[in-house]
Amino acid sequence: MKQRITVEDLNSLNVEQKQNLNTFWKPDKFDFAVANICKDIINDEYEDYEFLVGDIKIYNGYRIMLYDLKCINDVSKDSVDFEGSEDLPLDKGAELSEVDIEIDKDDESEEDYNETDEDESFEENTDFCYSRPSAFTKDECSPLLSIGQMLDILSKNSPSDGKFYLYADSDEIFCEMGNASKSNEYGIEIKNDELCDVLWSLIKKLL
Repeated sequence: MKQRITVEDLNSLNVEQKQNLNTFWKPDKFDFAVANICKDIINDEYEDYEFLVGDIKIYNGYRIMLYDLKCINDVSKDSVDFEGSEDLPLDKGAELSEVDIEIDKDDESEEDYNETDEDESFEENTDFCYSRPSAFTKDECSPLLSIGQMLDILSKNSPSDGKFYLYADSDEIFCEMGNASKSNEYGIEIKNDELCDVLWSLIKKLL
């Protein structure tokens, strides 16, 4: 069963539709999203990068930044490796003596020479390639909506033509969504239960 929309689904939208979708989307941690980012500004090349939202921060009260969970995990792992490293030159509380910090001038000159050679070799052999960002603005992203997210949007913004309707019940509880709700045909307000609770009640009956 398909659980969420794909990048291909998003690419079927025009610019205005993508902007409207972005307005409906209220990003949360662990949302699946795709960022359309420029990888080659000279050749005007873009790529769609799928990522899992690991953190959300708001700057200046309006600029929403979404952080790639993979990059957050990589940084955390590096920090743990550093803090847990046992290859430290000194034990805690140890002090350096004058002998420990004395540096031979000839060795220092040789090190400087080697560093210069390494720097030149690095500049010659390094290919400064495109590096993917670790965070993206909400405006340059689109959500890969799950079934639950789409139901949530539709329950709050039902299509005007009345073609969205969903009903589920489990004995004493039920959930009804859509602007063609049968319970409201005669203006009667009936309490709606959460769809998740109704579905869980139905699942329990299978167990």
